[in-house]
Amino acid sequence: MLVQFSVENFKSIREEQTLSMVASNYEKDHPENVIKLNVPGMKGVNLLKSAVIYGANASGKSNLLNAIDFVRNFVDESAVSGKPGKLLTTESFLLDERTSERPSNFSITFVVNYTRHEYKLSVTKERVINESLVSYPKGQPVRIFQRQYDEKSGRDTYDFNKTYKISEDLQDKTRNNASFVSVGAQFNDEFLTPIYSWFSQHLVNISESDEHETSKYIFEDSNLKTRIINEIKMADFGIVDISIEQYNGIREFFKKSIKLEDELSNVYDTLVQELESIESKIKLKPTFFDVNFFHKTSKANISIPFKSDKESNGTLIYYSILGPIIKMKEQSSCGIFDEIDTSLHPTLVRKLVEMFQAPDALNSSSQLIFTTHDTSLLSSGLFRRDQIWFTEKRYEGDTVLYPLSDIQVRKGESLQKGYLAGRYGAIPYIPESSD
Repeated sequence: MLVQFSVENFKSIREEQTLSMVASNYEKDHPENVIKLNVPGMKGVNLLKSAVIYGANASGKSNLLNAIDFVRNFVDESAVSGKPGKLLTTESFLLDERTSERPSNFSITFVVNYTRHEYKLSVTKERVINESLVSYPKGQPVRIFQRQYDEKSGRDTYDFNKTYKISEDLQDKTRNNASFVSVGAQFNDEFLTPIYSWFSQHLVNISESDEHETSKYIFEDSNLKTRIINEIKMADFGIVDISIEQYNGIREFFKKSIKLEDELSNVYDTLVQELESIESKIKLKPTFFDVNFFHKTSKANISIPFKSDKESNGTLIYYSILGPIIKMKEQSSCGIFDEIDTSLHPTLVRKLVEMFQAPDALNSSSQLIFTTHDTSLLSSGLFRRDQIWFTEKRYEGDTVLYPLSDIQVRKGESLQKGYLAGRYGAIPYIPESSD
């Protein structure tokens, strides 16, 4: 579970901004939207199941989620996908000469196995400047490791907590552009592996989901297939069933899924041979899934299969995200979703949010953090005030983040009308025409 995330000097975010998933004790409505914790050192602290972020275009909404995703990717992949000298994808705030050459700083607090952990990271494009992990096994902070770049020697220095017996040999295996947590997990470190697993498996970027992921879930899990089909039916796309075919390797996929004219057969053979050569070099045979969506007809019990290219963009987006969303709910994960309303009707967006915080999900510890321009959600009765956040870009071009609970709102006020009227900020300023 995510407790809070802070970021400083990353893209449009200059000064430290913090997104907190801690539920305010002053908000008493929607108890179903709250996760009740039983964690040492967090007595009386509850977490929110979702947070929605509003703001004008280019105000920094996406950059906030990009920052979370940067840390997720860095911990998940840097030990295996990075190469010596490879630049990191971070970017400092460039509109201020004082920050343009400074590192980007991140801090993320989360709960794994009923223990709170705080992971901090400071990086430039070239290297890690600082990396640390503090845990609270009995409610009190215990520093597990501290990694600091020493500019004079050009080397990293490490400080380890002897109690947890993290192998000091790992520091020699950690490149300057890789995460120590990521490296520790690759060598099966007993303490670091569960931390790594939270980032790699329980912090999910739903925005990047695709058809392949949901199709894989359906193909492997009949129970999950039933749940996804039921959700698709309720979305009123006219789809009554889904079938999946699996192909192993390039040739099998092309042979079964692509119909070619005779005059193109030579081009096809050449292309497949080239792709199979790549398969052989990387020693990996990719798996493909072919989806058929069965649509109901006017005749009872008769349906017609449609391929993906016959479906609307909205249908495919909804299908693509359903698998990861249902899966992450089962695994009590935290999902981030940039522009959840893209190509989706507001009713479907509301349905997705309700999946996380409906009354029947009282025992769930999954979370959803998303950005949107759909203001109808503000007056939908879905959210507490501490779940609603805004980003606003200041005069100097930097982003500030703040919750609605910091703003005095009149009792009974329409939040949608209040926001569109500019009472909470975070809307674009469009000057009146002088004509």
